[in-house]
Amino acid sequence: MHQWLKNVAAIVKGIGGIVLMILAEDLLPALHLYGAAERIVRRGYGGRAKPAALERALSGIYEKAGKLEEAERRLRQAVVLESTTPDNYLFLGQFLAKHNRPVDAIRAFEQAISVAQDRPADLEFAQKRIEELRRAT
Repeated sequence: MHQWLKNVAAIVKGIGGIVLMILAEDLLPALHLYGAAERIVRRGYGGRAKPAALERALSGIYEKAGKLEEAERRLRQAVVLESTTPDNYLFLGQFLAKHNRPVDAIRAFEQAISVAQDRPADLEFAQKRIEELRRAT
């Protein structure tokens, strides 16, 4: 398996970072290759200045692996790392809503609204999700 990962990394290195992340965040988890996906994501995001992006990517892998507590922990860590970024709250809210925690999801979307004053699309999305969740509960 380790050699396989090295071969894939060598091939993808020439293709580009976006393809690498699609491979790691979507394709490998779909094939139940969660460890390989995690290693590639850590390597791909490791040198970047956006540590919250790494946490969100890892969360997606853990969620696909059925490790929901770890997935949520990673999303909450993204919020801690970048508490003024609405994306982190939006991802957390979507996760919580998907896993039948509407009250917690609403809180996350409300937090997104509080930091998204200069991002109208994020404001609109969060408000719409709050309305949907309130109607459903």
